[in-house]
Amino acid sequence: MKQHLINIGCPDSIEEFIKIIEITFRNLTGHPVFHEDFIGIEKYSHGGMSSGCVDPKFWREKAIPLLKKRFLET
Repeated sequence: MKQHLINIGCPDSIEEFIKIIEITFRNLTGHPVFHEDFIGIEKYSHGGMSSGCVDPKFWREKAIPLLKKRFLET
């Protein structure tokens, strides 16, 4: 995700920030962040049991709230 967002300027609002994260998540995984199951992404699979798996629940409950907090602190 960092690679895809590195050249995007900082949005003006938290709503725009969250929308960018959600759109990028969908573009990279092919699923919305509200998808219920793990998402297997072959191009991110490099061996191991969970390699290539993306957990939307982690993004909803941990990553996005943390990013939101950091955005609001700037």
